[in-house]
Amino acid sequence: RYTGTFDGGGHTLTGMTIDNGGNYVGLIGCLGSGGTVKNLTLKGATVSGNKNVGGIAGYNGAGGTITACSSTATVSGTYVGGIAGYNYGTITACWSTATVTGSTAGGIVGWNNSGAVIACYTTQAIGSS
Repeated sequence: RYTGTFDGGGHTLTGMTIDNGGNYVGLIGCLGSGGTVKNLTLKGATVSGNKNVGGIAGYNGAGGTITACSSTATVSGTYVGGIAGYNYGTITACWSTATVTGSTAGGIVGWNNSGAVIACYTTQAIGSS
């Protein structure tokens, strides 16, 4: 689990591709307690895996935070979202126009389990595979 702080500083990460067929897939596979990702745009990325797949984080665990991030990625899997696939933590001030396909899919979060999603929005249609 990543428990540090990743501050994108307002920068854009373009063209990332992750296709490993595994679980916990994203820029950060598993964000743990105290872990933070903030101020980052993910553009033109392709992220695919089996379970817990997200553009920014595959899994945002209890105590993890994702703030002021955006995603225009193409994301696919199960428990799949434009920002995070599975969320126990807090996601604030994020937006997504990601193309999200799979089972248990959402524009921001695929599955929110006792987590908080605050002041976020998505404008993309969600598909199932």
